[in-house]
Amino acid sequence: MQTSSSSDTEEESLYELRISTAPAKPLTKQEEFRRSSEFFFLEKAVISSGRLLQHYFDNKFDFDSNAGKKKGKRFLRFLELLSEVFLL
Repeated sequence: MQTSSSSDTEEESLYELRISTAPAKPLTKQEEFRRSSEFFFLEKAVISSGRLLQHYFDNKFDFDSNAGKKKGKRFLRFLELLSEVFLL
């Protein structure tokens, strides 16, 4: 009987000595900003602004074609969402 109880205590002590992972380090302000919704919408607005159709001869954006309208609406939608996030 004593051997079984001593083996039980050994097993319990093994569970207590189990290695645990280190706690996560706190995020820096830059990492917090990158995970925020402000950064997400800002990034999307910048990416969609680069995809706007632009005429090479007069550097004006093309909103007359269907593709130009679609890309322009997407850019404006991201700007609107970005402004809503910053108002909160």
